[in-house]
Amino acid sequence: MNNFPILSFLTFLPILGMIVVLLLPKKQELSIKVTTLVVTGLQVILSVILLMNYNYSAGGINDAASFQFIEKFRWIEIPGFAWIGKIKIDYFLAVDGLSTPLVLLTAIVTFIATISSWNIDKSLKGYFAMFLLLDTGMMGFLLH
Repeated sequence: MNNFPILSFLTFLPILGMIVVLLLPKKQELSIKVTTLVVTGLQVILSVILLMNYNYSAGGINDAASFQFIEKFRWIEIPGFAWIGKIKIDYFLAVDGLSTPLVLLTAIVTFIATISSWNIDKSLKGYFAMFLLLDTGMMGFLLH
């Protein structure tokens, strides 16, 4: 579990689902709904796994020492500009004692919202594509 990027999967799985939804024909309404349901269901499963593997003895919130499941690497590095200097942008995801249960809560609420949206029939493809984009934003916001 140490090397598996679970936080990246939790965050970007809805983007993959959104791409699949956008590639499906408009007339395949059930496929669009089921794709969204499967993606949000996988998020619930991954967030349960995250919560079960969280070490509460290292607890604390908003403390860098308490972050777990850390995913960090240099994303962009531009050697230098005369007037700005070096540009370094890192990709960094981690969870602490407060955000871990909130990730699970967000995944459950999103899954229930998917089921609640089952009766939508106007602009179905666009609705579920934007729904999955919103899901990505919510998950990304919770992670440090």
